Amino acid sequence: MRSRSLPTALLGLVAASWSVFAQVPRLDPTLEPALASAAPVSVLIAGSVQNLPQVARRSLRVPPGPRTATIQLLAWRRGLAAEMRRESRPQQDRLQLLLNQIGAAKIQPFPLLNLIAAEVPGSSLPALLASPDILSIEKPASYQLSSAIDVQAIGAPFFWATGASGEEVPIAVLDTGIRATHLAFAGKEIYPFTFVQDFRNDPCLKDNVDDPADHQGHGTHVAAIAAGQGLQDFSGVAPGVGAIYSYKVGVKTAAGPPGCEDGGFVSPRAVLTALEHLVENTPVRVVNMSFGSVGEYVNRSEADIIDFLADTFGINFVIAAGNSGPGNPPEYPVGTPGSAANGITVANVDTGYNTDRSSHTINRTSSRGPAFDGRQKPDLAAPGTHYLSAGITTDSSFVRYTGTSMAAPAVAGAVALLRSAGVTDWREVKAILINSATNRSLFNPFLGRYWDEAWGHGYLNLQRALASKDFRLSGELPPAFPHAFWRIPQNRGYFAATAVNQRQFTETGAPYLNSLDLSLYRESSGQLLNSSTERDQVVQLVDTQTEGDLILRLAAPSLRPQNYPEPFALALSAPGAEPVSPPALRLTCSPPPTVRASSAFELSCSLANPGGLSLFSPRLAIANGPATPVGATDGPPLAPGATARVTLRLTAPATPQAITLRLQATGQAFGLNVSREQALTLNVEPAIILPQVAASASELNLSTTVGADPAPQSILLSASGAGVSFAATSPVSWLTLSSSTGSLPSTLRLTIQARTLPAGTYSSRINISLAGAATSSLVIPVTLRVNPVAAPATTFRNFTTAKSVTSTTCVQPASTFNFTPQDPTASLWFEANNARRGDIVRYLWSAPNGATFTTQTEPALARDGNFCLWQNIALPAAPTAAHLGIWNVQVSYNNVAIHTAYFIYSKVTLLRALTTRSVPSGQGCTAPMANATFSRSDQQALAWFLVSGAAAGDVASIRWIDPAGATFTTSNFNPVPTAGSWCHTAALPLSTAPPGAWTVVWQWNNAPVFYDRFTLSN
Repeated sequence: MRSRSLPTALLGLVAASWSVFAQVPRLDPTLEPALASAAPVSVLIAGSVQNLPQVARRSLRVPPGPRTATIQLLAWRRGLAAEMRRESRPQQDRLQLLLNQIGAAKIQPFPLLNLIAAEVPGSSLPALLASPDILSIEKPASYQLSSAIDVQAIGAPFFWATGASGEEVPIAVLDTGIRATHLAFAGKEIYPFTFVQDFRNDPCLKDNVDDPADHQGHGTHVAAIAAGQGLQDFSGVAPGVGAIYSYKVGVKTAAGPPGCEDGGFVSPRAVLTALEHLVENTPVRVVNMSFGSVGEYVNRSEADIIDFLADTFGINFVIAAGNSGPGNPPEYPVGTPGSAANGITVANVDTGYNTDRSSHTINRTSSRGPAFDGRQKPDLAAPGTHYLSAGITTDSSFVRYTGTSMAAPAVAGAVALLRSAGVTDWREVKAILINSATNRSLFNPFLGRYWDEAWGHGYLNLQRALASKDFRLSGELPPAFPHAFWRIPQNRGYFAATAVNQRQFTETGAPYLNSLDLSLYRESSGQLLNSSTERDQVVQLVDTQTEGDLILRLAAPSLRPQNYPEPFALALSAPGAEPVSPPALRLTCSPPPTVRASSAFELSCSLANPGGLSLFSPRLAIANGPATPVGATDGPPLAPGATARVTLRLTAPATPQAITLRLQATGQAFGLNVSREQALTLNVEPAIILPQVAASASELNLSTTVGADPAPQSILLSASGAGVSFAATSPVSWLTLSSSTGSLPSTLRLTIQARTLPAGTYSSRINISLAGAATSSLVIPVTLRVNPVAAPATTFRNFTTAKSVTSTTCVQPASTFNFTPQDPTASLWFEANNARRGDIVRYLWSAPNGATFTTQTEPALARDGNFCLWQNIALPAAPTAAHLGIWNVQVSYNNVAIHTAYFIYSKVTLLRALTTRSVPSGQGCTAPMANATFSRSDQQALAWFLVSGAAAGDVASIRWIDPAGATFTTSNFNPVPTAGSWCHTAALPLSTAPPGAWTVVWQWNNAPVFYDRFTLSN
């Protein structure tokens, strides 16, 4: 069991992230204690001119294509970087002058990023904050290093077989350097750089800061995983990579002096220097970063830099998620730089030394998401446990390391494979890897699936990535109409799509995310099948099991700033996506020349759909308020190019006048609201006053019993003036009329012949046509109830779920609600008393996912009397065996639902499950006392359950679902070591739990076996 409230040690890969919509403090809260002292403190200062993305957009230089020659790419990068440096230089100069005036030391500017690192007296920080040139002052992250199943497990050989192994794709590794002479790098160009001189006087240093070679081992191991050449027992994921840019940003450390320990640390200044250097001086588009910082505070600038560089220079940054998972206290979520929206953050998979992916698990130390600001990180999971790769002791040594540090370069190599196979847009690369990943989320019958806090969006699957790499789309959503639609023709049963967009910045430096919405619809009906509207996420996913033509919609609810389009990339699981225009509306109305005051009239309009998709709910209304006639009419669905006539039936005003009507046509389809308006002038002339007609009864309600006729009826028809004639008709044979024509006044006589009608309710009407009256017709509804002879009511009792019912006697079977694959059938049994001949009984069996599994209908009862009734379904046979979880069966009697029974289908037998305040002490599985209500004073709620029939290796878990319907936490248990009976107990701390009605879901091997509810009060 893991609890999110327990802190876990961060073994090195990430720092904190921040909320893109939160108010960012100008001063890092962790620096506030330093204000009281003149002691120097390391800071990272962000200039207030944070418009470098806008500089890139308005640059006259056109960005080169993804496969542009290296010399052209470098010329473009250097020119763009020079523009950005010119933009920030005046502010950089003013800030450096201010820093010198207050006695700062170790001043290092980063003009391309408009940042300055320095050591500043703590008491001088207020003077800095007073400068309008400063956006924020932060404490730099303190990065640490973090320390294989072969490439078969992720499917890299499928790429190699096509000739794509990473050739012509240079990779940058920001780490501890590389042992360039190792056999894993034979034949490759290694470009070494070192930027760790600020460690020179560090007492923990056990390295040569002027030597770019690796003296720690981490960087060599990481680089070989990504791009090492194939040897007898080893190959990197992308062995064809010819150039590796090694940026030494970390050093080896050793125990000895106080506070020092064996391992390695990364310099934040070195990272910033390396990033500025590589975007200006290299053609690199794949960067691996297997490091991070420890702590809970958000380091804003580092994550923002990754987002900016990825978007501006088209670079895929692959970042380790961190090693502070629930098995390594203190526990921290994914943070900076892994929280970067545009990066690919990677979790660590334990393969268990085999290539059977279904048996692989997340390493217990792998950091869990989400990030501090709620962003869904990690993105992917890849092998990183006991990964065999190059060592530094000799040129042929290999060692096994474990950590998300090892998982990240496996994904970096995968990025290189995709790029060498022709996928060169950084957003498309990320979208394909996520969309093709094997989704490892546990299915939750209450909340659904997709992103998982441990696996991210899924387990890296290069076989599927290769198969679907050409099913991709990219472009921009324009500010004027930020929507795009595609038709997915002839979908064969499963379809998935992943959208990736970017992070934006305003002119003032406050960042935000243009979050996109992705939706899937059935084209034939417009039914919404799936949607992803996760706010603050650059990744949106949808999928469906539906067959037939689908419509995929991508939309940006609001684009900021308004004058910039929003780039995107889409990865699809099927080919054939066709762009299609959205539904549209055209409105044309023709009013009558004149209408009479107070008279009814019709207004006919034409609704047309010139778009490429159907419009399913067109509606025409008069919308200019209560001072004029108001009405509305729904039109038929409009196919693309179709036209329909729609008529509004209105009443003219009582006084002659000229009125203006504002007609509004609206429609909704595929998530769009479409509207068109037209204004018409209507001339109202004086009314011609005609006699009004009245009837002595506005409707007739008659009643009789089977075999008898009700009494004859009479209706008096009158008119307010002379000259009105009428003709009355009846549409049914049991209602006949006499005196049915003539002039008003007149009496209409009705005869009802009901003695031959069976019991039931019959509806009809009397239609009266009028001539010379203010209205042309009159309708009088008639309702006839033929009541049966009273009979005893049918009653039902003893609904029972049982293992099997085969006896022809009416002995109630033994009741059970828990079934296992050893049970041949599941049965529902009940008694019906005072049943009637011809009654019909139906059973609707529903699987745990809510889908109808089967429907069974009893033969109509052959006689009146008392009955016992039952139906069985087979359990072990397919497809029933695949549906483990909570089933229900609904019983309907004469098409009226009378009872719904529930039962559990599980691989184990649930003997008992309950919530309780305490668990009996001592040995054994003694059942505690059940409790259904809790308060804050109880401190915790316990969930206890006992099963039999468990197999060795089975895994139990308990989900705690809060009153809002969200998973509050999940209690996971270790696999049971032996077969037999097991009881488990898990606790929910109540101090931070919201009050209300909670749901507890007991699960066995990820399938629900029981759920219960309890109430928490304050």
